[in-house]
Amino acid sequence: SFLSRGAASTAAALGLRLVHWVGKPQGSFPGSYTLRGHAGVLRSVAFSPDGKWIVSGADDNLAKIWDTATGAEVCTLTGHAKWVRSVAFSPDGTRVVTGSNDTLVKMWDVAARAEVWTSVWHDCQGACLCSIDEEGRIIPNAGCPVACHYNAVFSVAFSSDGTRVVS
Repeated sequence: SFLSRGAASTAAALGLRLVHWVGKPQGSFPGSYTLRGHAGVLRSVAFSPDGKWIVSGADDNLAKIWDTATGAEVCTLTGHAKWVRSVAFSPDGTRVVTGSNDTLVKMWDVAARAEVWTSVWHDCQGACLCSIDEEGRIIPNAGCPVACHYNAVFSVAFSSDGTRVVS
């Protein structure tokens, strides 16, 4: 395997502050890096679809985007008031979604390095599924408000076509 995906997942699950790359998939990874920059325990990591970036979320209330070619920090996404527990890239790599202990789901524009949407606290049960229109606006699906978390958000994901987010 070109990447020890288990190692990255294990690092996040154990709360390690390090992300390691091992191996070289077709020469695109320059070996092994340790990415330093989070001040808290690492909670979640994800690759961009093209493999150029990694997004990480941690107990320092931050998400960070890293360049996989150099290991350099590209940017820090600030705005959560508590731990960032889950991160994911959109299928086209233009957006990142984060979920946090602050009960919020946030969407970020990767190129602008800016927040484009934040959920608002609302009491509901179960998963929240929302659609995304052509302009990137969030549209709640029937029976689910745009924001539905009354507790920590442990998982976020985009649909394979990038038109929906679930948390």
